[in-house]
Amino acid sequence: MRDRDSLAPMLPVGARLALSYIRRELPAWGKVYRSSLVRGTDGAHWSRAPICRVRGKLHGYEMEVDLSNWSERYTYFLGRYYDLPTQLLLLAYLKPGDRFVDVGANIGMITLLAARLVGPTGRVDAIEPNPLCAARIRRSLVENGVTWAHVHAVGLGDRSGLLELNVVDGHTGAGTFAHLDPREHNVTARLPVRVVRGDALLDPSRPIHCIKIDVEGYECHVLAG
Repeated sequence: MRDRDSLAPMLPVGARLALSYIRRELPAWGKVYRSSLVRGTDGAHWSRAPICRVRGKLHGYEMEVDLSNWSERYTYFLGRYYDLPTQLLLLAYLKPGDRFVDVGANIGMITLLAARLVGPTGRVDAIEPNPLCAARIRRSLVENGVTWAHVHAVGLGDRSGLLELNVVDGHTGAGTFAHLDPREHNVTARLPVRVVRGDALLDPSRPIHCIKIDVEGYECHVLAG
């Protein structure tokens, strides 16, 4: 595993020049990212890219990012998860002592931000059915000393049982229990995963102040449970 400074010399020239500009989110940073790093970069380079570490600029915690994964590559260059509106909402809404539930937590980018905002007097429940992603969240929490966030390596649905989780190449966040069109998604694995109802999993004795659900088309089943 490499830190940001040791990784930088391995990046393509365009990526090295653009990194500081993009990290600061200066005007037209998105255009710079797309032109310098995506369209102008050999895809084979990213397929061999290492797992490295980045400190999130919104939550201050360190986390692993896999540069072969396009969404995690965004996180590395931006220093934050690419979905800014969701993060701005949490920054405005969550406060110390709150309880937050992250359904479809992926590798924990939103989980870590929520953990920072609710603090040790609060609680975060991260629900992630992909066992590899759930393990990465647990590792990030341990390494950052976050004891008030809890990982549940299960899926949520409207009934308990086993379902197949479709895992998509190049983007861990695109995994879903919903049907995926093979013409649009390269499904690399189908994992049997335990699914439970949210009402049965989450302790009702402590009120929930905010829930984020991102399960790629399976949201109605989550809400029904």
